[in-house]
Amino acid sequence: TVMLWLQNTREGSGQMDLGGSLSRQVEKDLPVTADMFSHIVNIGGMVERMENNIRGILETVYFGRTLTVLNDMRSLVDLESKKAHDKLNQGIADALKAKDRTSSN
Repeated sequence: TVMLWLQNTREGSGQMDLGGSLSRQVEKDLPVTADMFSHIVNIGGMVERMENNIRGILETVYFGRTLTVLNDMRSLVDLESKKAHDKLNQGIADALKAKDRTSSN
């Protein structure tokens, strides 16, 4: 089980709280030799694989999703610039549609 808690209270970026836990369990049959350390080696390998798996899940689910949400909520461009950009995009789309209609006839 991994428990994650992040808190950001910087004045420039605002407040953000992110927390959660992630549990995983694995069972695997591995050969045990007469060497008394083979069991420890087998457990160590399983722990390392699970650690990498959980790290990847945390990166994807928690940090990736948080970045997506923050990018959707916060704009780096002021509202007037965004409106001008959207108007330009709409003008280009309209011009392309008109061109398609004239070339189809």
